Amino acid sequence: MGLAARTSGGCVKAGFQGRVGVLVVDNFKKRNALCGRAMVTLREGFNALKEEGVAAVLVCGSKGRFCSGAEMPTLVHGGFQDYMHTTLEGMRAGGPLTYALLEGHAIGGGAELAMSADQRIWTETSSLQFVQTKMGITTGWGGTKFLAEAVGRSTALRLLCTSHNVSSYAEAQALRIADHHLTLPPQQGRIDVNLEGVGPCPLTALDAEAVLTPLARHALSFIDGLHKHNYVDANSSTKEILASQPQDRLLTEQREFSLLWRNKDHNAALEAVWNVPSTA
Repeated sequence: MGLAARTSGGCVKAGFQGRVGVLVVDNFKKRNALCGRAMVTLREGFNALKEEGVAAVLVCGSKGRFCSGAEMPTLVHGGFQDYMHTTLEGMRAGGPLTYALLEGHAIGGGAELAMSADQRIWTETSSLQFVQTKMGITTGWGGTKFLAEAVGRSTALRLLCTSHNVSSYAEAQALRIADHHLTLPPQQGRIDVNLEGVGPCPLTALDAEAVLTPLARHALSFIDGLHKHNYVDANSSTKEILASQPQDRLLTEQREFSLLWRNKDHNAALEAVWNVPSTA
């Protein structure tokens, strides 16, 4: 049975509004666990948003729950570890910046998904817990590597081997797990979104009404504000440099710099900032 056929009806829905895309894990009855179809649509949805040229992607769970890892039938059949490892590494290696909005619990594989993001947004309901060692296994999707890159080897060992639950923003910030803290502004009125769906499981305006919380909608505006003056290709190239092996980073940087030096974005920036005439 193919991975995409292992489904409980859940998938990862993809859409975008302006320069910001969104990937929503939508399997609420199973605590937003990732079935085989959700794993496939996560990869394909991200690739579709990359093709649209968005600057950033919000990764969240439907209705205020982030993700509880892999769904049990998918775990039983196996064969998903390599697929998810390749997917998450690919999302880190290039393309738009990813922001994980942790509403509710990020448990097990959900914690790996959260740590694979380029940045994490903490909320009043956030918690992140690696429970794999309590189940007699290790992480399987790259989570140990992602966590160690963020917090260091010693702290990663402690969090992984004790299954410590990180819930407070103060602790998450001190550990360098949380990059932002987001709450709804006081007297916040209704936040409307106008999403265009993409990929095999498109996030339509009607879907967004049902699955995106007010905080997730606010996060779209928050992320858009962070990237108003960024160029997509430069961001993607920066991710590629950081994803390369340490001994290769200088060569990767030189290559990416050379490729971007004469592109339209650099010419536009020169004109806007320094009033240098375009050479295009």
